[in-house]
Amino acid sequence: MDLYQQKFPNDNNNLQDLFNKVNLPFRFNISAKVIIKLSELAKDLFSSESNVIKIKAPLNMFGDIHGQSQMLRVLLDSINPVSTDTFVFLGDLINRGKDSKGVIDQVLDLKSKCKVYSICGNHEDMLLGAFQGVKSDHDFFVKLGGFATLQSYDVPHVRNMPREHLLFVSDCLDYYEDDKYIFVHAGCDPHILLKENTSKTLRWSHFKENEILPHKSGKTVVCGHTVQKNIFDIGHFL
Repeated sequence: MDLYQQKFPNDNNNLQDLFNKVNLPFRFNISAKVIIKLSELAKDLFSSESNVIKIKAPLNMFGDIHGQSQMLRVLLDSINPVSTDTFVFLGDLINRGKDSKGVIDQVLDLKSKCKVYSICGNHEDMLLGAFQGVKSDHDFFVKLGGFATLQSYDVPHVRNMPREHLLFVSDCLDYYEDDKYIFVHAGCDPHILLKENTSKTLRWSHFKENEILPHKSGKTVVCGHTVQKNIFDIGHFL
């Protein structure tokens, strides 16, 4: 009781009052305000215990979206993002699907509300090559799904895309990692540090299920890119 009263000195409700409100066995008539306060108190009590493990807020991960803005909208609406959420996009936001512009619009909007890490996939790599390179680079981009992307922006060339969207693509990460996971688009060499991998390995490689070794860091590698009918999970590689 002392800790409760210390935390909520102006609250007229105490634990005895709550139990006195019992009408039937195991049935309580407690206000939402009191429940919230009790939850905060319980959090403080459990946080002081040495055998309680603190975990981070949920991490939301998305694989290759490929211009499917409506599907992305459905997923985001089902999550109802809040400021404490973290989102990781594994690359290939663009190309093939009919609304790459709408996909990037949604991710940019999400970045204004939550923590977002967007990884560069091989299709973003092609877009950057088309922007910086010659006609053959742009033709390659268009041939491998970029035509739909240009249509979504109603422009003839990637250089005519909105500057904000081009900057977003250019700022995409080679990889992202936390305490337990490594997030890449295509894969990585398990024998070397992440920073030692080439962009070709990180963005373009394909893994073979019977040849996947644990990464030297001990972290689980999470990637997209390689087509799978079902989720492929072998513990150290997902």
